[in-house]
Amino acid sequence: MQKLVEGLSVFEQKGDNSVVVTGDKKITKIVINGVENKALKELINDAMKKMDAKLQKEMKAKEDKIRS
Repeated sequence: MQKLVEGLSVFEQKGDNSVVVTGDKKITKIVINGVENKALKELINDAMKKMDAKLQKEMKAKEDKIRS
């Protein structure tokens, strides 16, 4: 299932700006004013990774609380 999700992608474009996002919500390419911006791509992906970890920690804490 994970491979299927990772294999999906969406391309969205408005004017000279575009983005490619995979099914696991990772940005693979971001273009601003016709120029690829790898630093912004990495920044957003890092922030998303941190948020995923934070959400996972919160969900585990709530789950542990329910079980006790």
